[in-house]
Amino acid sequence: MYSILPPYTILASLGFEGIDLHIRFGYDPETDDYKVVKFSRLFQRPVTALESYFKEWLQVEMYSMRKGSWKLIKDRFPSHVGWISDVAGPTILGSDGHDGHIHWLCGLNGKMTKHAIVAFDLATETFGEIPLPDSIPEYNKDRTKLLGHLSGNLCVMSYMEDGDIEVWVMNEYGVAESWVKHHVFSQFSGNIVPLGFILNKEFLLQGDNNRLALYDQIAAKVKSLEVIATSRFGFDRVKIVSYVDSLVWIAPAS
Repeated sequence: MYSILPPYTILASLGFEGIDLHIRFGYDPETDDYKVVKFSRLFQRPVTALESYFKEWLQVEMYSMRKGSWKLIKDRFPSHVGWISDVAGPTILGSDGHDGHIHWLCGLNGKMTKHAIVAFDLATETFGEIPLPDSIPEYNKDRTKLLGHLSGNLCVMSYMEDGDIEVWVMNEYGVAESWVKHHVFSQFSGNIVPLGFILNKEFLLQGDNNRLALYDQIAAKVKSLEVIATSRFGFDRVKIVSYVDSLVWIAPAS
């Protein structure tokens, strides 16, 4: 079963020509409501010949399954965020959004020299920032960072090609001092891309030839899956999400 959402609003009449959409889904336990958060990065060409840059504007909207409608969010997405890492990457793997917060890994200052996690509170409809562990380098062109969840906690995976994979877990949500390095995977070789932990704590990764595999930490064994990604990193056409059987129907309330 699925539910088709009504059209959302994009203020195209202001002369914006390019649009980047970012959509996330989450559950708000305070109101027992499932919500969709969408923000649009709109690009506007220079008005005069003296302007050599594109103007940008960000519009944030949220859809309530209970109310069956979209609304504009007054709180603005942090203006000092220069880029969002999941533009070309996978949806955050794990249980993002289950506790009323949705997350993005972002680059600050527009120069990719500093990173932070931007969080959106589905109940208060406000944005906040969570710093990364101090031990993770702010910028390294050979080391990539991804967001995920492990045992219900926010985690960051830091890895490099033909190198180790570090997994940092935030034991107390929102507390920067609670970041702890839980895992260091160094037994893999080649172009390995970590995708995150699934519900039984097996580690999902993408290896050579775009094949997906599960790594069992206890048995120290890798099980190849029958799924092959359709691009070099598999991110533009393949999305990885957690699936949980449930009898809850999330259609708008009558």
